[in-house]
Amino acid sequence: MSAFFMMHGIALCGKVQEEHGEETGVRISEISRRTNMSMPAVSQMLNSLESKGLVVRSMTKNDRRAVFVSLTPTGKALLEEAREDLFATMEEVERRMGKEETDQLIQLSTRLFDIMDEMRNQKKSEGKGESTR
Repeated sequence: MSAFFMMHGIALCGKVQEEHGEETGVRISEISRRTNMSMPAVSQMLNSLESKGLVVRSMTKNDRRAVFVSLTPTGKALLEEAREDLFATMEEVERRMGKEETDQLIQLSTRLFDIMDEMRNQKKSEGKGESTR
């Protein structure tokens, strides 16, 4: 699942950058920030995805230090297949649960994630306050 979300994030960032005429792909630091994963964890997952031929790393002409990651054609195809499977699964879940219960689940899940995000941000800000003392 984490590989799916990482590949999805890489695809979205690349699409946004293409629309703005920027370099395609996404910086490893951006992946780390968006996924809340450490740089070593991101690098480890990218190594795995790269060894499977799903992503490729490249440098820009302007800044040889900046490494960008983008999906390979194989990675794009696999991501699209995974998306289709996910949508089919969600449609079946909604069919079995019914629209009302599915909507309730989504609302409660959203509330749960908002609370967890708030708690994480609060913990981060409390940690910063302690380090300045």
